[in-house]
Amino acid sequence: MKKQILFISAILFSTLSFGQIGIVDDEGNNVENTVVDIYSTSDIAHIESDFKTQNLSGQSNTYNMKRYELEYIDGTQEYYCWTLCLGPVYAGTDYFSVFPAGPGYLTLAAGAEGNYGTPAFHFNPNELTGTATYRYIIYNTADENDSAYVDIVYHIGTLGVNEYSSNSISNTYPNPANDFIYIDVDEKILDPRFEIYSLVGTKVQGEQITNQNGKVKIDVSHLNPGIYMIQEMKSQITRKFIISR
Repeated sequence: MKKQILFISAILFSTLSFGQIGIVDDEGNNVENTVVDIYSTSDIAHIESDFKTQNLSGQSNTYNMKRYELEYIDGTQEYYCWTLCLGPVYAGTDYFSVFPAGPGYLTLAAGAEGNYGTPAFHFNPNELTGTATYRYIIYNTADENDSAYVDIVYHIGTLGVNEYSSNSISNTYPNPANDFIYIDVDEKILDPRFEIYSLVGTKVQGEQITNQNGKVKIDVSHLNPGIYMIQEMKSQITRKFIISR
């Protein structure tokens, strides 16, 4: 596997922020601003993952998608679908792409969601092994700071899970919350540190918590009602929660 040069990642992360966009997998889980790990043997001809997009704002918006190749396996192929499907691309030949503007736009009313398959991600291992990572960003065409991403990590020919898989930390509950949120955390993440961000990416809280019996409790009584993102800093896993009083 190969990684794209570092300045690409620097540009990518400097332009990324939390927005009012939801991304939901085919099991109904919110996966925006998180990592989705996919494990497969190399003899699988084709891997497809379907998601849908949510407009979490209070107004109608038009969205498009862009994609970064962060880590790749030579000889494999990747492509993605938005409002249409693009053709397969060999790894290492196109590190960045934006879906064509005209046919690529998706308009959703306030609070609405699209169909499964918008977006959908495809990967052809071509009997090769290794790890490949692609970041897909959905953004508001009127305000690119209103965006959400999902990282798809393909582990081909790899058994087990990463030290910190996407399942290491549960979704927050209750959600919506009032004064406290709870998170189930894999016990191997000792003394996890959580940071909470507003939708515009401003850090509003940070604290280290002793992980006892795999569950942590976080006081959010001082936060105003709204939508927030919480990230565990060791695993880099991010979850969304709502405060409603």
